[in-house]
Amino acid sequence: MKPANCILFFLVICFWVGSSGCFNSNKKKLNERVTFWRNDKNPYGAWYAYEQLGYLYPEATILNRNTSPGYSKNAALSDLQLLVQEHIYDSGKSLLVILSPSVLPDSNEIEALDDFVDRGNHVLISTLLLGDEFCKSHHLKMADANEDGYYHDSLLVNIRNPETGQFKDFSYPGFGSGYYFENYDSARVEVLGRDKKGRPTFLATGDSANGRFFLHSMPFALSNFFLLHKGNKAYYDDLISQLPANIDVLIWDDFYRNPVKRNAFSALKVIMADRALRWT
Repeated sequence: MKPANCILFFLVICFWVGSSGCFNSNKKKLNERVTFWRNDKNPYGAWYAYEQLGYLYPEATILNRNTSPGYSKNAALSDLQLLVQEHIYDSGKSLLVILSPSVLPDSNEIEALDDFVDRGNHVLISTLLLGDEFCKSHHLKMADANEDGYYHDSLLVNIRNPETGQFKDFSYPGFGSGYYFENYDSARVEVLGRDKKGRPTFLATGDSANGRFFLHSMPFALSNFFLLHKGNKAYYDDLISQLPANIDVLIWDDFYRNPVKRNAFSALKVIMADRALRWT
């Protein structure tokens, strides 16, 4: 190669390398902050899940709550039940939705939630870490699906279609940390969803004629990133379709999403040790 051509070739290579660096530095990085907050449009916020409730329950009154659902001192009814009675004047039913990295209710709150369901209402809990006291009182045991490192960079789950009864798979390339239900009372529990290995991740307790707990251990499947990836919004449609249609009051809970309100940091060490699961 002639000297002049060598110089030209060298300059072209330098320009290409420099340009590549500039373009890469301007490439938008995915926001990995995990919040599961109803107003957060970031990938791991819950804006889509929250906004869709108005379309899925067009006749329901939607309320936001950030205080404990338990009983106040010497109160006959829980604060949650008192809130419901303010907005229901006939035999209508309510649905409480809790989406949080951890849900660690104390004995007072467990009693209030159980009473809420016993009155014919429904509770949907989607969380990575459901408190031991709650699990024990409902004859459940959860196990970490990440022990083998399989789920860290992607997620594949399935859910039952309420019309066909068939299970359909959904996936995305984002965070996949989650838990599954290792033990449960099969006589009282219906399996509505599983992970890739066939382990239960979505359960319904009791029977459909009365109030029920709907327990979901893969909250990343309710994040904006997952639900807006390809056709994954159908996952949310199928999940909500498992819940009763005659809901008059829908309550979105933000109380458990803030760990500062709970004296349970030791129980959160599994989550806080994981970069993907640190939230604010």
